[in-house]
Amino acid sequence: MLGQWFSAHGATVLIFVGGGLAAISAFVSERRASGQRELRRKGRWPTLILVGALIGGFGALWAGYGQDRLFDYISGGDSYILFIPMPLPDSSLKFLVMQQGKSPAYDVMVDVIDVTKWQDGLRAEGFPSGKDVPTHPMTPQEWNVYWKVLRTTRTTLNLGNITPGASRVAWEAPAPSSDDQHYDFRIWARNGVFSEQVFMHRNSLGWVWAWRLERTSPQVGGRPQKIDEQIVQGFPKEKLPWK
Repeated sequence: MLGQWFSAHGATVLIFVGGGLAAISAFVSERRASGQRELRRKGRWPTLILVGALIGGFGALWAGYGQDRLFDYISGGDSYILFIPMPLPDSSLKFLVMQQGKSPAYDVMVDVIDVTKWQDGLRAEGFPSGKDVPTHPMTPQEWNVYWKVLRTTRTTLNLGNITPGASRVAWEAPAPSSDDQHYDFRIWARNGVFSEQVFMHRNSLGWVWAWRLERTSPQVGGRPQKIDEQIVQGFPKEKLPWK
């Protein structure tokens, strides 16, 4: 988190620190060059140098802060969106998209993948691993089958720009026939790329779920950065890959 903050605000800090050091150096060297420290200490010019340095430093800090805020607003800053499942008593599932953060989320596009259906389709086509990427080398024909299964289990959403605090129903799907279901929301926005995994489980009282949102690009420390997560009471945590 510190590295991410410094990458956004480091220029402002460096301008302030560099200007202060330069002013202090000028102040000290001017006093020493004269050989009259006591007289210079009481003089007005060293004082004016110091006051001017402070004014310039705070001005640079203020201007930089305003530029940082403008950059955050234009780029989306640390804003992100979430998909929250809304199980209904009928035969469908709806997902509510919610924007989090002070800046708008810009140019949002999402690939929604029914991972459970995708894995079942891969196994039906002879991929015993049943994972997102098969572990064995594939022929061109196998790749064709692989992408065909993906196309039948993926939906692309173009959500555009989402204002701070906005929420609306963004996607609806038939209720799963199985008791366990896994969706993957791969989110592209102006300020980065995110991935949200949603796991759903049906018990005697209805549907419970767990989700986890990560920033996958730009990465922090060489790995995805956890942004947020929720595990509803009653969800079996042993079914989660990040437990």
